[in-house]
Amino acid sequence: MGKTTKKNNWRKGTKVGDVEEVLAKSNFDQQAGQATVSARSNDELFVVDREAREELPDPMENLTHKKKAILERIMKRVDEPIPEPKAAAKKPTIPKAKKTIIKRKEPKKAEAAKMDLWTTDLEPKIDLNDADGARIYKETLKLTRVKQPRTVLAKPSLLRAVALPDAGASYNPDVDDYSEFVSRLVEDEKRVIKKDEKERRRKELKPGQKMITAEEYRREMLEGLGVLEEEKKDAEEEPVTAAPAAAAVDEPMEEAAEAGKKLKKANKAGEKLENEKALPKTKKQRRKEREQELASRKKSKMQTQKELEQSVFKVKKLAREVREEESAREAALKIKREHRAIAKATRRKRHGKGTFEDNMEEFLLAEELPSSMRQINPQGCIVSERFKSYQKRNMIPVPLEEAQWKKKGRLRYKIKEERQSKEIQLGTKLRQ
Repeated sequence: MGKTTKKNNWRKGTKVGDVEEVLAKSNFDQQAGQATVSARSNDELFVVDREAREELPDPMENLTHKKKAILERIMKRVDEPIPEPKAAAKKPTIPKAKKTIIKRKEPKKAEAAKMDLWTTDLEPKIDLNDADGARIYKETLKLTRVKQPRTVLAKPSLLRAVALPDAGASYNPDVDDYSEFVSRLVEDEKRVIKKDEKERRRKELKPGQKMITAEEYRREMLEGLGVLEEEKKDAEEEPVTAAPAAAAVDEPMEEAAEAGKKLKKANKAGEKLENEKALPKTKKQRRKEREQELASRKKSKMQTQKELEQSVFKVKKLAREVREEESAREAALKIKREHRAIAKATRRKRHGKGTFEDNMEEFLLAEELPSSMRQINPQGCIVSERFKSYQKRNMIPVPLEEAQWKKKGRLRYKIKEERQSKEIQLGTKLRQ
């Protein structure tokens, strides 16, 4: 570095504003006829207060003897002079070889910018577009919510929790509403009766059928094993009368004769058709058939060509028809999707092994309708209705009636008889 005593470095590091302020103040004092502070005496600057004042109370008066002794001990300790530390004995030093240290020029540190704590925003700025940075920032500040499954807020069904009763179920209903409500219940009851009747008919035997007996079941199982043939040989043969045998023989003979006549007629008709097909065609017939076929092909080809030529003038009409058809198809598809979505959100799903039976609606006959609400009697069971509602809205499963209260396991007993080998002799028996 160069010397700083040169003329070029005189004004370096001086603040011109401070100098000008001091000069302006001194000029003002001279013009006002006052001396500067440095030129004034102490008597002009300071005033000595010589008035007598009341003596301050002694703070030691109100203290106990014990506290006074403690304070005196502390004051003595404070007044004692602090002993000077003893100088450590100097060890003989060995002169070391001088090392030349080359100092590197350090870059000048930039002065810290002045910062106002009240105006500056000290909140750290994080780029939330960065996935990892945003995740770590939210985790540290505990801004992230607990991850919940998608089905937490999803409703199993869009049906109402409490179904609104029909207008005809009121204690004082309108005639039309009551008749409509009762007719709907009657149709439901007819459907149930029809289903029960169909199930009953399915289980009934058809005319001519009978239930199989134990003997017939045994014979069916032993068929083909040779046991029945042996039983027949061993059994005694019963005598058979001649008249029934003759009647039994005549009936199959008549049936066979009728079947033979029908077969002959069918054979004659078949032979006639085969003969007609087997006759060869003449050249004239084949030529006429060929000409007719060629003419029909030519006619159909000309017809299609003509339709294509005429379709050029129907482009706008065809385009309009295509657009209308597409719009109609899209509208129908939209309605179909809406119905499907509504049906999916409101139908009862298969939840459990049992079959769901909806709760029967309570109703009153015409003569049972009360004249006032005070005469109404409670109907139905609220617990059963709520239980059925939960099942209908897919909230609880439908259990099997047989296995609903059935115990899974059963207690088994094992009887064991223990004997020594010496007790077992010839002729003894063990219980099994």
